[in-house]
Amino acid sequence: MKRREILQRRRYAACPKATLARTDLTASAKVVYTTLIGQLFSEEADRAELSTVDIAAKAGIGQRTVRQALRDLEAAGLIAPRCRPR
Repeated sequence: MKRREILQRRRYAACPKATLARTDLTASAKVVYTTLIGQLFSEEADRAELSTVDIAAKAGIGQRTVRQALRDLEAAGLIAPRCRPR
């Protein structure tokens, strides 16, 4: 498959080089971040709404690891939690 076809089909998610170079993030946090980016582009939405179960399945890591990665990404200012209505 040619690069152009891959780009058009959106079969990948790119993580910004600056994020990959960060030493304060674990590899798991970077995988979770890339998973969220992939979801944003596949849905063409302004937010990625996935459960920790969905993220874990897509990223191939455990739910506990996902929850820690999400906390790390939030602390790093890369993501913001969604406010749920009460």
